[in-house]
Amino acid sequence: MDELGLADKIAHQGWGEMTTRECGKVGGTMVKKMIKMVQDHLDR
Repeated sequence: MDELGLADKIAHQGWGEMTTRECGKVGGTMVKKMIKMVQDHLDR
């Protein structure tokens, strides 16, 4: 969450106060990281 600048907001306000857009950014970042992990694993 740090790379998105949302860590402080999540820590202080919690996930319930996150906007749909912010949650989408988190989800998109997670998917990108998972795809990279799989690609790195397949390249071995």
